[in-house]
Amino acid sequence: MGVQLNGEPTMTPDQALELGEHLRQTRHDRGMSAVDLAELTDVNDATIVRIENGKIASPAADKLARIAEALGLDVADIFAMAGYGATSSLPSLPLYLRN
Repeated sequence: MGVQLNGEPTMTPDQALELGEHLRQTRHDRGMSAVDLAELTDVNDATIVRIENGKIASPAADKLARIAEALGLDVADIFAMAGYGATSSLPSLPLYLRN
């Protein structure tokens, strides 16, 4: 994982895919379409799909936070997966127990 000039982390392609698959699976589990999630988060549905497909190696922290909150995920977990620094809480234990 690297860091862009603006300070945002850049995930490897595998990390970006893992994050995207986790978000997509959670969205599907909640019975939501990308358009539904876009309406809840004010994030363009095409951007959501690109994140889910691992096409964005450095998604904006504010967008990730809104997506995580709308999906009922711990923002710290999503930030940890995306390589962002410490937040006000630690990632939950299930993040470390995943395969």
